[in-house]
Amino acid sequence: MSKPQKKVLFDLLYPLVVDGVEKVKVVVGNNKLKNYSYTPYYFNYPIVTYWPNGMPNFSTTFFSESSSPIEYENFFESQNEKTPSIVLEELINYKEVFSYLYENEKYQMVYRYPDETNEEKSDLNLLEITINNHIKGLVSRSLHHWGEEVELTKEKFSEIYMPFENSIYLDNLSVSFYIPILFLKFDFDSFEINKNLFIEKLDEKMQLSRNGINSFIKNINEPLLSCATHALVIDGYNLPNGSRFENSRILKNPNSYPLEIINDFFNALRMVIDHPTGYAQVITKQIDWTYSYKADLINLSGGLIDAFPHEFKENYWLRPSIPSISMEELRSIIAIYNGLKEKGNKKIQLACKRLESCYLRKDERDIIIDAVIGLESLLSDSEKGEITHKLSMRIAFLLQLSSLNQSKLEIFINMKHIYSFRSLIVHGDLKWEKKRKIELESLGSILTADLAVMYLKECIVVILQNKEYTDAKMIDMKMILSN
Repeated sequence: MSKPQKKVLFDLLYPLVVDGVEKVKVVVGNNKLKNYSYTPYYFNYPIVTYWPNGMPNFSTTFFSESSSPIEYENFFESQNEKTPSIVLEELINYKEVFSYLYENEKYQMVYRYPDETNEEKSDLNLLEITINNHIKGLVSRSLHHWGEEVELTKEKFSEIYMPFENSIYLDNLSVSFYIPILFLKFDFDSFEINKNLFIEKLDEKMQLSRNGINSFIKNINEPLLSCATHALVIDGYNLPNGSRFENSRILKNPNSYPLEIINDFFNALRMVIDHPTGYAQVITKQIDWTYSYKADLINLSGGLIDAFPHEFKENYWLRPSIPSISMEELRSIIAIYNGLKEKGNKKIQLACKRLESCYLRKDERDIIIDAVIGLESLLSDSEKGEITHKLSMRIAFLLQLSSLNQSKLEIFINMKHIYSFRSLIVHGDLKWEKKRKIELESLGSILTADLAVMYLKECIVVILQNKEYTDAKMIDMKMILSN
């Protein structure tokens, strides 16, 4: 953490916050001495427990539960029209701090509400409230971070103060993106994919802090959101400093996040493991800056997104066990991810987009259409001809290089079945249900749509490992030469 750059502001705020901290200690001590029954605990403070399968489970406290931290800010606020326990305006340097911030153009740029219809009145009210909230927040954070028994030295206060100063004066705000990985376990705390990309365990503080990232618009229930022990972490991004309200709006929008990187990673996961996964939250962690404090929590921003299988909504969190990713699987995932991030091949990009859609669909009729389009985008060429036969031959050849234990003839026959099923779906033929399953020598009965998805992801993996086959005609040449 850097040292304060705005010494005037630091020197004004430090004695104010120390005064506030000491007065809060007196009030808390008097309440205990007089055995007051009322203590202002945080309402809806996050709680994390764990399901028997090891997945986190989020909830919140009820009003005035003593398991919550004390809401120290409450001592500065009126209760039932009574004078507050501590009068904010009577703290040392209050008027000087208020004037400094209220007249500060940088502070106004960040914290002034962009109200075009009644700017002057809106700014006056909001800036006054915001300044008071910042003062109360700094007092409260100091108590939560260092405790009531610790003397708040300048060095200790600097840790609380610097993120606040940085939110005003930095030109660019550093952020890390966290994407919780649903319903998978990992046997490590941190794993580096590259210098800006990690898989990292979400510690208790991060779990509690992300608990509050929810939405009334997206119908994603809390048990589903909570079920992630690790996250994909993306470093190396900056947010231009400006209006807090505009930046907060941006960070709540999933489309503001590096979705290509995120989706390449999750597609790589899907190509290696047989277990469903996905993500429902996109989170921004503020690096050495903050707009506000709440108790001892990390100030996170973010939004929700439906990027997970539909089956997760059906009490999936109650499953008795959750699969773990082995290091061997992880190495394969990273190798495939590194292949996917080479954006030169549009065929692979289109196939991956369709593979992603397959895992997010509910109806197997939609899944089979996406899977076949993905195979066609990957293996078709510009020449006219009988596409069903041609692609079935190419796929049968390619998948001999995969981990599937199926003969070329079996794969060829299966592809004919897949195409027949897709054709019945597309043309609205009610006989499609007769083709919805297929018998395999190695796996027994399987949904035709699931087999098509399996073939799609295996074909992508084979082509990533054998780049010459990005040209479909090379597959034809190899088939001829191998006969």
